[in-house]
Amino acid sequence: MGTDNNPTVDIGLVGNMHGIPVYVDPNIPTNLGTNTNEDRIIVIADPIVHLFERAQDPVTLSFEQQAGTSLQVQLVCYGYLAFTAGRYPAASGVVTGLTPPTF
Repeated sequence: MGTDNNPTVDIGLVGNMHGIPVYVDPNIPTNLGTNTNEDRIIVIADPIVHLFERAQDPVTLSFEQQAGTSLQVQLVCYGYLAFTAGRYPAASGVVTGLTPPTF
């Protein structure tokens, strides 16, 4: 059914299931539902949604003379990105109600 490329990874690509890449992320809750054992699966058609990032980001700047009398340095870090999923809202969804099987 599924292939496991790296069983020790807790984030990122972990394999594929039926030819579909499977990613895990600790930001997705696993304690939802009535018995706090419900998992969620986020399904997305990745050719439909787009993420745009600048190749040279993040940019960091350092201003050493900003507050020279108090021996402070001001640091600035910034980057630009854009994400779009509004053109086809049905291209992504959440599968809910999944609980571990009992044998």
